[in-house]
Amino acid sequence: MGLVGAVISAVYCFQAKPVYETVASVVIYRNRVENPNSVSEEAKNRWVWVRDGLTITEGLLPDDYLEEVVSKLPELQKRYDRYKTRLLTRHTLETPDDEMPVFLQRIRQQIKIDYTGGDSNTFVFTVKDRSQPVARYLAESIIARLKAVWIDELRNAYTEALALIATDAAKAGPESSSMVSRSYLRNTYNGLLVQSRLNQATAEKNFQIVRRPSYPVAPIWPKPMLILLVGTVSGLVLGLFLSYLRSSVYLRA
Repeated sequence: MGLVGAVISAVYCFQAKPVYETVASVVIYRNRVENPNSVSEEAKNRWVWVRDGLTITEGLLPDDYLEEVVSKLPELQKRYDRYKTRLLTRHTLETPDDEMPVFLQRIRQQIKIDYTGGDSNTFVFTVKDRSQPVARYLAESIIARLKAVWIDELRNAYTEALALIATDAAKAGPESSSMVSRSYLRNTYNGLLVQSRLNQATAEKNFQIVRRPSYPVAPIWPKPMLILLVGTVSGLVLGLFLSYLRSSVYLRA
């Protein structure tokens, strides 16, 4: 039976699809507060920083982002087409409406995000996939997504605020005929512009890629030696059990 278990394990290793893994990590450092008394309690509270990091983590893999990833990768498009074909064979009339969310959930399960917060936000992305290029692309795409959430959205918020102030300044009248003077709005605009550039530079400096995703060479699964060992031992145990059972039945007879 041990030999049978080894043969079955060998056949499984030969037919099993390999799974590759790549790991990437990003660190986002907190801004140092030179004068703690000049900032709000919320800004001084490190748990607020952790809360913001958890919020970012939960929003990194929305359906619209994963749909965009699927549309860019031919390999994922082929998998989705095969997935729809299997659904059509099970449902001969029509494909279920929730086919895409279910498929995206499968992709989401291949991505593990480990987050630790404190004086810095550390994100570790572990991506597993049957395709080496897909695994690496997903990890790189998640890093780009995190950077967009952390830096680009901050830039967009400042850009919108500056545009509103510029519009109000263009509509404002002279100082003698308006409560909000044009010069006041211009000063506000210039101050916000300087602040936006400083915050943008600080955010880009604080965002650091510690480990870039590498191209996985060896698969993490299947593990032939482990599978052969487990299959052989299982076969031996099963053989001993069957031998004992047959002896017991023979003695009773």
